[in-house]
Amino acid sequence: MSLTSLELAKAHLRVEHDGEDVLIQVFIDSAEDSVNKYCDREEPFEAFPDAVQSAVLLIVGNLYENRESMTVGQEMHVNRTIAFLLDPYKELRS
Repeated sequence: MSLTSLELAKAHLRVEHDGEDVLIQVFIDSAEDSVNKYCDREEPFEAFPDAVQSAVLLIVGNLYENRESMTVGQEMHVNRTIAFLLDPYKELRS
C-alpha cells in the first residue's frame, strides 16, 4: 500500500480527471520503491518525512511529464533537488 495518496499526487500534478488514475498510481508505486532503494533502507519507510514525501512527488511529476521513452543521444540527468531531499535519510552501513 502506498504512503502517498492518489489525491495528493493528482493535486501535485494538477490533474482533475480520473482517466489516468491507474497510470498515476503506477508512478507513485515506482517513486516510493525508488526512494526506499535510494535510501538503502532495510525496511521501507512507515511514514514519509516531509522532505521524502516531496522527493516522491517530484519523481511522480517527472515520470508523468516524461512518460515517453528517451531518444538515442538524449542525456539523463539526476535531479539534484531529489538527491538533496533524500541524502539525509540514507542509511549508512558499515
